Amino acid sequence: DQTSKAFKEINPELTKAECPEFIQMRKQDQPSPLINDPIEKINIGTEESLKILQIETSLSVEERKELIDFLKKHQEAFAWTYEDMPGLDTKLVEHRLPLKPECKPIKQKLRKLDP
Repeated sequence: DQTSKAFKEINPELTKAECPEFIQMRKQDQPSPLINDPIEKINIGTEESLKILQIETSLSVEERKELIDFLKKHQEAFAWTYEDMPGLDTKLVEHRLPLKPECKPIKQKLRKLDP
């Protein structure tokens, strides 16, 4: 195969599996491990205007306090509502149902798909 030929031309002593570039490419192909650390939900907003974020519980008390203070200080960097994202076009994400105003809505009976 052409890839093996290219590896042998670059460095005849290296096999394809030993080539550092190949090893790096293989690492990139593998999915990243899932984070299993427990998380907690925190509110960086007010009681009237909740702004919930999730942070790790494995942080030290000082790290946790610094992180929460930082997030509260920079909470304007987050888009909390759709209105906070002015660059998005509402025609792309707004859902509309083409209803006829003269037709009365009815409730249909439930249809079982898997008996």
